[in-house]
Amino acid sequence: MNTTPALQFDNITYAYPPLRTGDEEHPVLRGIHFTVAQGERAVLLGRTGVGKTTLLLTTVGIVPQRTGGLFRGRAVVLGEDARFTPVPDLARRVGFLFQDPEVQLFHVRVDDEVAFALENLGLPEEEITRRVTWALEMVGLAEEAHRRPAHLSGGQKQRLALAAVLAMQPQILVLDEPTSSLDPAARQELREVLAHLLSGERTLFLATQEVDWAVEFGPTFHALAHGERLFSGPSTALFDQAQRLEAQGIPLPQVTRIAHKLRSLGIPTPPVFTEQEALTAWQSLLAARPRGPIPSFPPHPRAQAPEPLLHPPPIHVEDVHFTYEDGTHALRGVTWQVEPGEMVALVGANAAGKTTLAKHLNGLLRPTRGRVRVGDRDTRDTSVALLARDVGYVFQNPDHQIFASTVREEIAFAPRNLGMTEEVVKGRVEEMLHLFDLQEVADYPPAVLGAGQRRKVALASVLAAHPPVLILDEPTVGLDPLSARELMTRVKDLHRAGHTVILITHDMALVAEWVPRVTVMAQGQVLFDGEPNDLFARSHILQQARLLPPPLARLAHALAPLGFPPDAIQEDRFLQAFVTLFRAQQEAHDGRV
Repeated sequence: MNTTPALQFDNITYAYPPLRTGDEEHPVLRGIHFTVAQGERAVLLGRTGVGKTTLLLTTVGIVPQRTGGLFRGRAVVLGEDARFTPVPDLARRVGFLFQDPEVQLFHVRVDDEVAFALENLGLPEEEITRRVTWALEMVGLAEEAHRRPAHLSGGQKQRLALAAVLAMQPQILVLDEPTSSLDPAARQELREVLAHLLSGERTLFLATQEVDWAVEFGPTFHALAHGERLFSGPSTALFDQAQRLEAQGIPLPQVTRIAHKLRSLGIPTPPVFTEQEALTAWQSLLAARPRGPIPSFPPHPRAQAPEPLLHPPPIHVEDVHFTYEDGTHALRGVTWQVEPGEMVALVGANAAGKTTLAKHLNGLLRPTRGRVRVGDRDTRDTSVALLARDVGYVFQNPDHQIFASTVREEIAFAPRNLGMTEEVVKGRVEEMLHLFDLQEVADYPPAVLGAGQRRKVALASVLAAHPPVLILDEPTVGLDPLSARELMTRVKDLHRAGHTVILITHDMALVAEWVPRVTVMAQGQVLFDGEPNDLFARSHILQQARLLPPPLARLAHALAPLGFPPDAIQEDRFLQAFVTLFRAQQEAHDGRV
């Protein structure tokens, strides 16, 4: 048995070079020390901006070889010091998936992208062809082999970058947020692919906010906070540390959070970490006592909307078709409308047409056939600049819209461009800096920030203009749970104030928790339009759209035969229903003793 660790982080402290001469260096990593054994599955957790990506980059020598900066300690990869081993040599052993897949895609065809690294290894042509075909099949892109990567959806680009990594068949897989842009079915497929690859001696080390997805691997978890290691241990140890970890904004499996809260309310639930564990434990709790009268669970109350402060225009999409230059028919007769002040989620598989539809609402794309109206304006003959006064769009990739020299200037651009006074502009900037916790980087160039922070900057720059209609394309990707909740709370406040909000997302838990209306797209058409509860009860729609209900929706449905309300799919309502039903059963038991 080989006892050499796959990865060894030996007291690593690191600070990026200061942006300006004379500035003080601020370490993003402080004394990080732990190992990852060969064949181990290790997951790195932590809030946005705590140094997870920086630590991952030490495994391929990019930090500090390509970044410079102050580096102390050692990152050892299969016995070799990564600081002094050439990056190309490390890349033969470590397959690295960047958080932003576009930074590692540069070929004109999908299959060429996957073949590139294999050609550099000097593999025979037959072996290259075999691996390219295998890798594309593994990630569900076999039919896209001849397409241009630039024409793929965000989720498809992430799959392509992963295929290029898998084709190398490295000893160690290092993945930075590998599921961030994938639809729910693709996430499940990726887990199956990784389980297959890891059946041998390959090592997995990944950073993610999708802990519900990662916990199924049964891995070791390492958590960072303020650049330091806060926790290391198996998933079973997470429960005892739940309160401490959540206080630092570190994600926990949703069922683990629920179980911890139930126990604090006097419900004797055992620790649970997966959906199946939760179902087994909670069925047992609710079925163990004699049945009393099932409590009445009224429908989930809808918040009474206050009188709106503004009146956004209605949106009408009328029989819209759209075909890209490469012949991809992305929209096929879409008819859809959004009333003023609505909040609606656009969901569906990667390449279903969600982003294509949304880009028609502010004129970035024009219909091949049909028309889109924003209020009285037909987008076919209205400038993007004029539409932007009504429709604010936050792109899926923040790098597609940030350009200013500092974060402060980036946020100021839209309100200043709309003619607001400098006093108002300054107030909007300070408001956004505070809202997104960007005060410390206000005078930094956005380009030097981490992916999660760049996403915050993009959101802040659009929200600063207070557009009546707000389109958010995957707004919570890469954000830790605390940042995501803070963002959605702010978005909900905007909705209550009268803004129309359109969310494009793959996060079904976010849809269940926050959104009253959901529109499902599949193959360029609207497949469903209604309430989340209704969607989650329609298995045929979910299957056709490659969607999965969130864990609480599945658990509520499974517990329904025991009297549990199947519409209790928000965390607070789920907790309330469980406690009410359990106590009713307990009172029935006590009354019969």
